[in-house]
Amino acid sequence: MLIEFDGDAEIRADLIQVATTDPAQFVHAAQRARDEKARARTKADAEADLVARGYLILDSDPGYYDTEYTRISELLTTDDQRVTAEHIENLDGRAAHVRVYADGDANISYFLRDANAAGFHTYGGSQPKSGPMTDEEKAERRTLIANNKAWASAETVRREWLATLLSRKALPKDAAVVIAKGLTIHRQAISTATRDGNELAHHLLGLEPSGYFGNDKLAALIEQSPAKAQHVALAVVLGACESVTRKQTWRYPSSTDADYFTLLAGWGYNLSDVEQIVTAGESANAEGDAASVNAEPSAGD
Repeated sequence: MLIEFDGDAEIRADLIQVATTDPAQFVHAAQRARDEKARARTKADAEADLVARGYLILDSDPGYYDTEYTRISELLTTDDQRVTAEHIENLDGRAAHVRVYADGDANISYFLRDANAAGFHTYGGSQPKSGPMTDEEKAERRTLIANNKAWASAETVRREWLATLLSRKALPKDAAVVIAKGLTIHRQAISTATRDGNELAHHLLGLEPSGYFGNDKLAALIEQSPAKAQHVALAVVLGACESVTRKQTWRYPSSTDADYFTLLAGWGYNLSDVEQIVTAGESANAEGDAASVNAEPSAGD
C-alpha cells in the first residue's frame, strides 16, 4: 500500500508510524492520505487554470475585513446586478482563493483589488458584521473541516469493509437479530432506503441499481440464489443505516447512528477516530471538545 505514496517521504513516514504504533488505524490513515493527495491535485489544477487566466492566487482567504481585496459576492455593478467572475475576468487586480473540501470539488472565491475603480460598489443597507472570528472560533472551524474530511475518508473504508463482509459465505451469527432490529427499531431508515430502491444495498452486494422503473435486482438475486436471502436482507438493513449517515453525523449522531457504529465495531470493524465520536455519544457541536483527527495539511485550508 505504501507504493502509491512513493515520492512523498512525509506521508510514508506518517503511515509507517501509524502501522507501528496503531495498526488498527492504518487503513483509515492511508485513505485520508490518499484523499488528501487527490484534493491537493484538484487544488493545484484549479490554481493553474486561474493563473493561466491572469488571476493572482491568494494563499489564504482575505476575509470580510480585509482592506486590500473585496470579495466579489459583496459587489454590485453600476446597475445593481451581482458581480460575477465573468465581470472581473479581464480586470487588473483580480485574485482568487481555492479551497477543496471533503467532497473533493474545488471551491473558488473571487476577489478584486480597488473595486471602486472598476465601477463596482458594495451592497447598500447591509448590517454591520460582528467582527473577525476569534481564535476559538477559528480553532473550531479547523476542527470542523478536518473532521468532515476524515469522515469522508472513513466512509470509503467503511463501505469497502461492508462489501467484504457481505461477500463472505458465512454472515455474523447475530445477523438475523440485526435484521429484525433493523425492521423494527430502525424502521424509519429502512423505509427511506426502500422507497429509494435500496440503492446502497445493491452496491454493497456488487449490483448496479436498476433504477425506479427497472426490475429489482435484489429480488432477482434471491430468485437465482435462495441461499443468499439472508445476505440480501442484511444488505438492505446495513445499507439503510449507512445511507442515513452524513458528514455531520459525527457532530449530531442519532440513536440509529450510535447503534449502527457500535454494531460494526462489535463485528470487528476498526472505527476511525472520528467514527468513535459517534459511539461515544458525543456531539462535538454541543460540547465543543472534539479534537481534530487529521493533523496532515489540508488542501486549501
